Amino acid sequence: MGKRKKLSGRMTAICGVFVLALSVTLGLLGVYTYKENVRERYEQYAETIIRIAGSYIDIEDMVQCIQTGEKTESYLRTQFQLDNIKNRSNVEYLYVIRPLNTAEVDNAMYVWNAVTAEEQETYQEINSLGDLSGEGFNGKMAESFMMAMGNGDEVTFYANNTADFGYMLTGMYPLRTMDGQTAALACVDISMNQINQDIMQYIFLMLCGTLVVGTVFLFVILRLVDKSMVSPLLQVSQSTEDPMQQSNSEVDQSRQADRR
Repeated sequence: MGKRKKLSGRMTAICGVFVLALSVTLGLLGVYTYKENVRERYEQYAETIIRIAGSYIDIEDMVQCIQTGEKTESYLRTQFQLDNIKNRSNVEYLYVIRPLNTAEVDNAMYVWNAVTAEEQETYQEINSLGDLSGEGFNGKMAESFMMAMGNGDEVTFYANNTADFGYMLTGMYPLRTMDGQTAALACVDISMNQINQDIMQYIFLMLCGTLVVGTVFLFVILRLVDKSMVSPLLQVSQSTEDPMQQSNSEVDQSRQADRR
């Protein structure tokens, strides 16, 4: 009985370590895959929004507005469309800027800044055509803007974390003139705080599921191991010990008979 407990204990420890390692590995792979899939969906959503916004912009008229600082009828119609897009979508910010430099302040000039109806009533000041960005974009963000200006028609993304806005995923779409020059960037910001909350919830569910499945798996494995390995080994051990014990008993009886 003691040998059986000892052998079963060893097998339990081995199987337990194996199940734990397998569960952790699968959990990490699951979290990584989930995070990548979630971010990919956010990027696809951001690209859709930003390309729709770009389709409403008359780029040649925009260049004229940037040069003169005056808002044309086309400009105002575009402002209405961008505001409407933001009202109907789940984005934090939707704006068009012209990057100027990579300094920490005043590194970009606003062309459009979409606002919802609620924001129009709440905000005292709303950046518009010709306004500088101030401290709105840090130096690293400004660098990503400058790089995006040279990416043709490709939408690029930049993930940033600031104390004011938290985690943000920014999509940047170059707006190019008829002669191929990039005049400005259409940008959209989507909060990644929800992504982190989704990941934490997924990790919790993954751990709970892994614990339940691992416990059941461990129980089944131990039952199979006990039935197919432990019991046969103990039977072999006992069958080997019995003849030895019988032989030793016969020798003792023979010695006792000789003494008599």
